[in-house]
Amino acid sequence: MKILVNGTEKELEAIGVNGIEWTNDLLGNYDALHYNNDLEEYIMTEEEFAWWEPVVETLNKINALETALDEEAREEYEAECWPSDLDDEVNAKLEWLENHEA
Repeated sequence: MKILVNGTEKELEAIGVNGIEWTNDLLGNYDALHYNNDLEEYIMTEEEFAWWEPVVETLNKINALETALDEEAREEYEAECWPSDLDDEVNAKLEWLENHEA
């Protein structure tokens, strides 16, 4: 998804386990999409983009690692209690997955 950040076009791309790009849904769910009708572009501040970029990259890593979980590991993973803040949640999930790779 292309986003205008302080006049510079940048890209965020969240890819789900099924290969579907879902950045628009992700950002929309967190009210992080701001559409400028005059520019006909989605826009973000540099600070917003700097926060979202590593979160989206981590979500992509998580999606790739989740597919490799066996049934027992998936049950354990799904039973975990994750932090409520998105950035903390994705970091905790990635750490868990990296520590439980087959």
